[in-house]
Amino acid sequence: MKQPNRLNLLVIDDNQLYAEQLVDVLQDNYYKKVNLGFLDDKEELLRLLRQSWDVLVMGKAYDLTLPQVVKIIQEHEIDLPVIGIIPEDGIDQKQLDAKEQLQLEIVTEEDKTDKSLPLYSFWGAVDALPKERIFEMALRVYQEHQQACFREDLLRLRQVLKDAEQRANILIKNSKSAVAYVEEGLHIYANEPYLEMFGFKSMEDLMGVPIIDLIASNNIKDFKTFLKDFEKGGRSNVEFQFESVRTDGSTFDATLQLAAATYEGNPCQQVIIQPDERGNSAELAKKLAEMERIDQLTGIFNRRGFEQAITGIREIVVQKGLVAGVLCVRIDDIGKINSNLGIQGVDAVVIYISNLLKQKIAELLGEDKVHKGFVSRFSDSQFMLLLPNMNQEQTVALGEQLVAQIAENMIDVGDRTIKTTVTVGGTMMNSTSPEVDVIINRVLQGVSLGIKESDTNGNTFYLYDPSAFASEDDSVLLETLRGAIEHNKFKLMYQPIYDVEKDTSNMFEVFLRLPLADGTVMTPDKFLNVANEHGLMDKIDRWVLINACKNLKQYRATVDPTARMLVHLSNASLTDETLSAFVGKLLQAIGGNDAGRLVVQFSEAMVHDYMSVAAKQTVQLQQLGCYVGLYSFGTMANSMEILDFVKPNIVRLDRSYIKDLENSDNVATISSVISQIHEHGSSSLMAFIQDPAAMSAAWTVGAKYLQGNYLQEPGEEMKIQTEQS
Repeated sequence: MKQPNRLNLLVIDDNQLYAEQLVDVLQDNYYKKVNLGFLDDKEELLRLLRQSWDVLVMGKAYDLTLPQVVKIIQEHEIDLPVIGIIPEDGIDQKQLDAKEQLQLEIVTEEDKTDKSLPLYSFWGAVDALPKERIFEMALRVYQEHQQACFREDLLRLRQVLKDAEQRANILIKNSKSAVAYVEEGLHIYANEPYLEMFGFKSMEDLMGVPIIDLIASNNIKDFKTFLKDFEKGGRSNVEFQFESVRTDGSTFDATLQLAAATYEGNPCQQVIIQPDERGNSAELAKKLAEMERIDQLTGIFNRRGFEQAITGIREIVVQKGLVAGVLCVRIDDIGKINSNLGIQGVDAVVIYISNLLKQKIAELLGEDKVHKGFVSRFSDSQFMLLLPNMNQEQTVALGEQLVAQIAENMIDVGDRTIKTTVTVGGTMMNSTSPEVDVIINRVLQGVSLGIKESDTNGNTFYLYDPSAFASEDDSVLLETLRGAIEHNKFKLMYQPIYDVEKDTSNMFEVFLRLPLADGTVMTPDKFLNVANEHGLMDKIDRWVLINACKNLKQYRATVDPTARMLVHLSNASLTDETLSAFVGKLLQAIGGNDAGRLVVQFSEAMVHDYMSVAAKQTVQLQQLGCYVGLYSFGTMANSMEILDFVKPNIVRLDRSYIKDLENSDNVATISSVISQIHEHGSSSLMAFIQDPAAMSAAWTVGAKYLQGNYLQEPGEEMKIQTEQS
């Protein structure tokens, strides 16, 4: 344990001089700094107990006795050791009750010189000393503080061990290796691959079965020797090669690996068994490759399997001049489902959607296509469908049918039933189709554009037609983008964000626009694909940061010196190792030393894909005084884990939360999510407030920040509108 160099000492006494003398002794001998709290009445004690104290020294007080103080500490459930100060004239025995009189009489020969200590111990003090033994008192304070630190460390270590065991159990449960826990030679747990390896139908069948029953008789003696050596502490050899026996009597060669472990807090041995299939390596490799393509929850292909399948289909389509459709089905409110029902609810919805899509593919293409990647789970909340020989009209009809069918059906989650919606994006493949990654990007854009154009933030179908975006695919758009960067032709819009706690709107979000020759402006979603494809996103991000910070500096100098700025950045900036140095220079240019005058934000999906990089980038930016934001929060099944790992300053809820606010359940869900965000140390931002109903609900959910066109629409200048303006 690290030696404590700071002490928070609380003294209850009528003599402050003694307390100060005690502090001097402690600082001279044990601590660099002692924070003294001094009081002599009950009201002050109740107030000071809201703070954190290490040791309490109790003497004489105006209206407090030691038993009362100990009782108050126990009622508040505080781990605070109490040391008593023995009065010079001893304890007035007339004021003691019968139990205390009896306790005072139970004194050994050694303690007869000082009858106060046993009674102080009876009252709940860890020790008691007279005032004149101040050096001994300082030593006892130091010893009790050390003991408290030891208890705190022990509690933390136990929690770390518990968390580690939980993580290990999760990994083992989802591991492809055969893993079991054994206690005193008997099975107490095994994962699914272990059960399948030996032919057990369930854990109930294996529970209590001796591990020796799985070992061929000719290897039992050697195994007992191996196990006995391990239990005695031998770790030079933790592997045992043997012939293993299945429940049906068949055998196979295997290697057993043994390790010490804990299960539900109790010591045991962890067993990993790997079959020796060196003679059948080709079949094993085939099985492993197959498993790598399968999603474990749904049993259909995962993203890797889909990419292999679409590559094969595209080659056939291009070579033979055929046509095929591709659909992406995205669950709209997976974040809300996770908030309401947890991972069980998420799994239930994912399995339901998977089964429905498998049924559709089986009806349209045949049962065999279900297991060949024609339906796959592309990500946590997205599925992909391959539709060979389907024309555009048939693809659109199927997409719209899926949207309508899923919106109407009820999904069972335990004793509850819920409804969800999906957004379906689609695109077509033909003889002139581009590479697979472009096709995938197009169908994903179909989902994004469907969400954007839908009044309900989803529950719609959108077919991505490349001909409608020709201007974004040619050299003209690329030239326009490069010219806008080089000649400052981009345009910035600003929308104020209302701080509920401070009743002010001193933070502005920045929106980027690209002016076109016909007088219209292009929003980022129309040109970001081209910018990404040609490596321009980092340059665009830098342009936005520089120009937004220039305007912020001017606004702080002329209007509001506390003004702040919120800026979107792309994944090119998230992974840019020079970003923090660049932001540091901008903060110096803005001036001031207030943290959070600049906030850069990244999408939750982006952070999910670059977790380690995002956490490191966040720490570096926060150390400079630049806050980090997370937007579109709640779209991933593991949103709270992302929050724990990255620790952003500001979190903006995904747009899917800000709908159907007339429904009290939806408002309760938002309140719950916001509460969890605050518990993780981040501030919440509820945006997209577009109407009075949303505004009315927004006041009730506890968000730190509010934003939306109902409050004020984005404008070309940083400006707070008033009723007069």
